[in-house]
Amino acid sequence: SKTVEEAAKPGKEDMKQMAANYWVRQVGPSDDIESGRNSSSQDVRHNFTMSFAGTPLGMLTPEQYLEGGKQMAKFGFAQTFGNDTNSALTFVNRLSGWTFKTWQEVEKCGLNPECHSAWQSDPELIGHNATLVSVQAIVNGVDTVRCHNHFGGIWCHENVETFNEGKFYIVEVAANDDPTLVRTGLVMCHEWPEEYASLFEKRDGTKCHTMPVGLVLPKKTIWCAQHDCRQEWIV
Repeated sequence: SKTVEEAAKPGKEDMKQMAANYWVRQVGPSDDIESGRNSSSQDVRHNFTMSFAGTPLGMLTPEQYLEGGKQMAKFGFAQTFGNDTNSALTFVNRLSGWTFKTWQEVEKCGLNPECHSAWQSDPELIGHNATLVSVQAIVNGVDTVRCHNHFGGIWCHENVETFNEGKFYIVEVAANDDPTLVRTGLVMCHEWPEEYASLFEKRDGTKCHTMPVGLVLPKKTIWCAQHDCRQEWIV
């Protein structure tokens, strides 16, 4: 049987069609990060304004989220779960190497600064535009398991390099309308393969976007080779 990587080889015409109908392009975060230059992974370290509201991605319904995941899944780039958190848990544990017992544990870890087995955009950011305060961690996209954790519309990226190349950022941001609201947010900067870049991006093949309902796990083997994982993280 074919592996996911082998199966995810759509032809050029398939990719053109996907680009034309690509859900992020139509209803996703095309302008949710602003800077003086193109949204490249280098720019994330500069003074960004990031939107966790007012962009379609932050306001999508569970049904819209699920539809986006299904478009990705058609090409082998994602798996969709809807509100089936048990299946989502099995998926992220298998791909990441962690051994969470429940989906709620994953979410709690994602919001706990002391737990580095998962990261989640703080729900309190939804409804706010925010300004970057600091970059807390940078991880290669291919070394993560990335999910869109909208209850009723959960879906996660498969372990396929095409849509995982780039840099993933855990950032601290302050809400523009409430400077006392300083929370963790997630940003992904895609670096499309050269043969797909012209289809998805008009400028330079690199695009950064926030993940208002993002939930991301670092792959355990790679993460623990670079960090101290001897202690059990407190969920």
